[in-house]
Amino acid sequence: MRPNMIFFLIDGLRADQCFGKDKTSLTPNIDSLRKKGTYFTNAFTPVDGTIISLNTIFNSNFQVGNAARHQ
Repeated sequence: MRPNMIFFLIDGLRADQCFGKDKTSLTPNIDSLRKKGTYFTNAFTPVDGTIISLNTIFNSNFQVGNAARHQ
């Protein structure tokens, strides 16, 4: 069976709001998923714009080679 994957594609969400001992938001469902699944403590984006970044991640194209542009 192939593994299930969930991508949280949230623009502008800070890690200190949802994770760690000093978090300020109540997120019981996300906390449960994190405890049962794989959690990455360091994640990097290829570019700074959300649309271009998502296009780059899911299509494996660097920002220069994809059609997404900031308007």
